[in-house]
Amino acid sequence: MDAVIDFIDEQFDQPIGQLRAQVLLDFFVKLVGHSAYNAGVADAQAYMQLKLADMPIDVYEDVQYHMEGPDGA
Repeated sequence: MDAVIDFIDEQFDQPIGQLRAQVLLDFFVKLVGHSAYNAGVADAQAYMQLKLADMPIDVYEDVQYHMEGPDGA
């Protein structure tokens, strides 16, 4: 909360108290919080997709091997 108080004081030369800083912070969280959350979810999904794409395909080869048998029949 001190960061909000300091920011308003520095940028606008307008000191505010703890209560006003909290109200202001709550307003901005409600205003942009969902966008920040959705961006975080999208980043996590992209990261997981990259990790899944890097997985070796050995698992699928083993399944095929067991279905056909060792001699390929």
